[in-house]
Amino acid sequence: KIISVYKGYLNSEPNSFYCFPSRNYSIKSGDSNELVYIIQAMLEGLRKNFDNFPATTVCGNYNAETVKAIKMFQKKVGLPQTGVIDCKTWNMLVNFCEHTRKTI
Repeated sequence: KIISVYKGYLNSEPNSFYCFPSRNYSIKSGDSNELVYIIQAMLEGLRKNFDNFPATTVCGNYNAETVKAIKMFQKKVGLPQTGVIDCKTWNMLVNFCEHTRKTI
């Protein structure tokens, strides 16, 4: 029954997936969840396009490697180098990745 409700979406344009919960939410070292996995995949994608980005293991655990990559990203885009992903860092990362995907 549930499938019949969503079948109309099969041939539509892809839906956006909003996964950053709120402006006040943040992700920091030690966190482990699906959003960390997504962020690590985004960082690894940037590394593949830019030689000066550090490697990031896509594992879902916000580890020292991820903190280092986020701090480097924050530095490059002029944000405070906290290693914490807040709404500003998230928005910059998403827009940077989208722009990179469209232009490279």
